[in-house]
Amino acid sequence: MKQAAAIAAMIALACGAVACADPSPGPPIPKVTGTPSPPPSTSSAAPESSKAPAYTTRTYTTAPTLDSHVSVEYPYLTDTALTPVNDTIYASVESFVREHAPDKDATIAATLTMDTKAAVTLLTPRVISFVLFGAGSLSSAAYPWSLFTPITIDLAANRVVPLTGMVALDTGLEAVFFAKATQPTDVLAVNPGSFAEGLAHAKELGWAWDPAVIMGYLTPTGLVLSLSVDHAHGDHVEGQLAYADVEPFATSEPTYWNS
Repeated sequence: MKQAAAIAAMIALACGAVACADPSPGPPIPKVTGTPSPPPSTSSAAPESSKAPAYTTRTYTTAPTLDSHVSVEYPYLTDTALTPVNDTIYASVESFVREHAPDKDATIAATLTMDTKAAVTLLTPRVISFVLFGAGSLSSAAYPWSLFTPITIDLAANRVVPLTGMVALDTGLEAVFFAKATQPTDVLAVNPGSFAEGLAHAKELGWAWDPAVIMGYLTPTGLVLSLSVDHAHGDHVEGQLAYADVEPFATSEPTYWNS
């Protein structure tokens, strides 16, 4: 993804300016605040329920290098029958950290800080959709970068649902998005300027509608799509479409928003 590539470039510049030595005394040990999770379940799917499960939040922390700090908040479902889903959520958090933080062996002469919160945007008996959002920075970099990753998980199947598993990101949906997208009511993005300006800029870029990097999440009232833009315009911009507008492009039956 473009954010990950930008981070890698800044790390390379930092290492080019200062000789990189491994200051770490050993492999970092991830920590989780709160009550420890029970051992992973051997079941691959969670039982279906007639009501949405309850959840709380926990925090994943680690340090890729000696002076670095990574803190990622994530949702934790309190129903013990959903332990396999919690394992999947935790694995998704680990994947998020690996994508956005330098590998512990690729040490840098700079301090990394990565701090994100979690927002659950939709939770039904069938699906949980949430966003990890915040910022990352290097002490050697000129400015921080925005972190924004939506994750949707099918509770019954216990699997991460890619955006293309919900809608087809074709040119038809692109046209609908730029014609009808509205500003999300739960704006989580760092996007200077008005929503209309950000959306117009994304359209002008030409490369913003890229199915390989478009992200999205579910809300009670619509599907939010997140497009990558340049750093000067906030790194990403979000627009929400009513479910009636995305229904013709649905790739699942029944749709996740009708569950």
